[in-house]
Amino acid sequence: MPSPSRPPRTHRTIATTATAVTVGVTAAVAGVLCGVAPAQATTPAGAHPSAASVVGGGAYVPVTPRRSMDTRTGLGLGRVAKVGPGQTVTVPLAGRAGIPGAGAASAVVVNLTETNNTAGSYLTAYPAGLPQRPGTSSLSFAGRSTQSNLVTVPLSADGKVAIYNAAGSTDVVVDVVGYYATDVSTTYGGLQTLPPSRVFDSRDAGVAFQDGDGVDIALDFTTSGNPNANDQVRAFVVNLSAANPTSGGYFKAWATGQTPATTPSLTFRPGVDGGSLAIIERGDSASLPSMTFDASVGGGSANLLIDLVGVFTAPGASADARFTPLETPIRVVDTRSTTSPNLAAAQTRELSAPTLGGPTTTALAANLTIVGPTAPTYVTVYPGDLTTRPTVSSINAGRGTIVANGAILGLSSPRTTPDLKAYNAVGTTPFVIDVTGTFQSAPGVAAARAPQWSKARVEATRTR
Repeated sequence: MPSPSRPPRTHRTIATTATAVTVGVTAAVAGVLCGVAPAQATTPAGAHPSAASVVGGGAYVPVTPRRSMDTRTGLGLGRVAKVGPGQTVTVPLAGRAGIPGAGAASAVVVNLTETNNTAGSYLTAYPAGLPQRPGTSSLSFAGRSTQSNLVTVPLSADGKVAIYNAAGSTDVVVDVVGYYATDVSTTYGGLQTLPPSRVFDSRDAGVAFQDGDGVDIALDFTTSGNPNANDQVRAFVVNLSAANPTSGGYFKAWATGQTPATTPSLTFRPGVDGGSLAIIERGDSASLPSMTFDASVGGGSANLLIDLVGVFTAPGASADARFTPLETPIRVVDTRSTTSPNLAAAQTRELSAPTLGGPTTTALAANLTIVGPTAPTYVTVYPGDLTTRPTVSSINAGRGTIVANGAILGLSSPRTTPDLKAYNAVGTTPFVIDVTGTFQSAPGVAAARAPQWSKARVEATRTR
């Protein structure tokens, strides 16, 4: 829906707190209903596909969000037609939508949207030209819905992505928000993993967002051990949640002080809590790294929750973990298999993927899905070495609903067993993790969270 006109913004500071920064995890789950990739055993130890070769590089480069494919208009495909059951379409991305030419980007980060579907289904996005489609899902959805998900997709050698639709017919929209460069000359660097925490929750002040409401979030990472931390931040990785929406709408996010975003970072439906991963380029507020959020709620209201799950930094900052795509996306956890039961109520499950990466692996680029939990619930996924569960929700789902979320999953630090822990709040919840790539710290640098990045001072300023 279009953004309504609104009066000039006014500001009032509502919170200044010290809080742990997060590299979190948006959890996900898959179930037995239609709209999710079939249950399967996880890939056996030693059988995971190798990571694709990336010469140097691996830095995340944000771009102004641009639409690269839309089956409703024929954009990117040259024809107007839904993607039919069992059909795969190929989208050329190299040299388009802000992505450099073939070979200069190893993977893209896109907002993948389905709409006007005729049946519950799932979409799988993967590098074009693979001899076999991977047994993973990128976006799972119920019939007669519109849903989206931020996903990381490795590119083929000629810069293309394939998108497969399992059942029914649906329109598919692809918006590019960034890419991982193979060139080392970029001014952008790698990922800094940190323990999970919530940096904003509108419920704390008891005032939900209405049309035109917003918030500026400024973070001060400066410590005695890292006095230049603020200068090193290039982008934020956050998990956004909409809680108790009384009408449909969306939240947009952008770099504070820059041109407002034209595409949503999170959409939601009336009465249905929603969530989405977002990567937001760094802005500035009083010289602090900051980001701005704005609500369009269709005359109703919704609460906004923001969990910071990491930062992308300048080259050479701390671990400076760079992205390496897998040659083929893989499934590493599937609780629907006979060897791994579904998550029970109030259960914490230890999870490991020992054949993904090695001692320098700090995080996984993943897609997670909840399908058909037996009760309204939330799942929190966090690094396996933490002894206290963070008070964040990685994904929220209503009873019987289908929810997918992209995720950057910070691993135990230093890397030990288990890699991750997953907590399910209520009911019985099937759980699936699909992985498209890993983040590797610089050669000779151990995959450990740097203590100087462990906390940040948060300033939240509500705007209208």
